[in-house]
Amino acid sequence: GDDVESVVRVCEMALDYRQKYKNDVIIDLVCYRRHGHNEKDEPMFTQPLMYKSIKGHPSVLTRYEKQLLNEKVITAAEAKEARAHVDARNKDEYKKARDGDDTTD
Repeated sequence: GDDVESVVRVCEMALDYRQKYKNDVIIDLVCYRRHGHNEKDEPMFTQPLMYKSIKGHPSVLTRYEKQLLNEKVITAAEAKEARAHVDARNKDEYKKARDGDDTTD
């Protein structure tokens, strides 16, 4: 799950297969939950070693952003702008959900 482009590539392959052969596809994606299973779960109690390792592991976003910066696909300013845009949209959608506003953009 850490390799964003590989995940996208596999999903595209699965979609192409499904469209061509009209059969289901199973993708075996290995990843983890950074914050446990739900808002009440504290995984450090039940899986302390695993979650200690996860806590020290950079997020997918951080890893991919670093990759794009290293490959000079984006600039630091573009990365910062993209994060701000996504954060603003997430906050707006959260507010709509909280307030019962079901309009879409």
